[in-house]
Amino acid sequence: MEISIVSFKEKQLSMKKLLNIINSMLYHDIITPDLIRNNIELDPFIDPNKILLFINTSADKVLGLLWLAEPYNLPKEFKKYEAHLWVKLLGILPGYEELLEDMLKYVEDYAVSKGKEAIHIYGYAPYYIVPGLNKHYELVDNKIRKFGYEIINKVVNYYLDTEQYYIPLKYYWLIEDLGKKGYEIREVSDEKTLIKTKEWIRRNFGLAWSIEADIAYNSEYGGLVIATKDYEIVGFSVYSGLTLHRFGPIGVSKDHRGIGLGEVLLHYSLERIKLNGSPIIEIPWTTHLFFYAGIPGLYRIKTYYIYEKRLVK
Repeated sequence: MEISIVSFKEKQLSMKKLLNIINSMLYHDIITPDLIRNNIELDPFIDPNKILLFINTSADKVLGLLWLAEPYNLPKEFKKYEAHLWVKLLGILPGYEELLEDMLKYVEDYAVSKGKEAIHIYGYAPYYIVPGLNKHYELVDNKIRKFGYEIINKVVNYYLDTEQYYIPLKYYWLIEDLGKKGYEIREVSDEKTLIKTKEWIRRNFGLAWSIEADIAYNSEYGGLVIATKDYEIVGFSVYSGLTLHRFGPIGVSKDHRGIGLGEVLLHYSLERIKLNGSPIIEIPWTTHLFFYAGIPGLYRIKTYYIYEKRLVK
């Protein structure tokens, strides 16, 4: 079988066709149009020439897909990642898993030619489509690990049915109690507060979460929620950033944990997603299993693997 490698740009595919190809390969996941569109439009490191299609030449059929990302001009504290290459998305049509070895070899040869020190398969924040490889793609997982990649993290996505979701009474009791202690929960609605909040998030939780906060603030249905005390930010949550149904990230200052702020920020945001008309809510890329486990309407959990391969210099 003769395989040709053609970029998304060269092939001149429509967004609809690209989405159809991705969903035919990621059949244990559903990728929405806005998630693909926003990744292409918003990711500053997007390069249509690095969305690669592996095509059966004789049948003109796309069998595999690689979406590569190379960050550049990063802030000083993240400069080391410019020596890394990300496989932002990897897909293979069921029944053609033997092609995966050629695809991984292509990635490694490209990384070596660019002097990269490491390759990541998934784990690409903040502009991610899925956080990792769904564990149910067992043949793909097996071939990735045989090719020398190690699983460096396991994370989960939670899914809520919004018809079954409701705000627990505890939320209202917490709101009352926190109000008596001087805490306020509100949505960011002006640029001055946005800048202050993004800087606070960056200092406390890192650049990626700060970017996600900015994306959500500027999204049509998204929002950035903050908890304050004495006019100082002590917590935040984000909803409907890259896609309507996605929640997070969320974080509370260490000195203000254990009093229910996280639960209040969580349910405030989940309710907004429901009111905006999403039939499901996705809580992606987390290792905090018990914090989310009791949410009303929870009906599914997915496990994802994130891989890394260090290259010999």
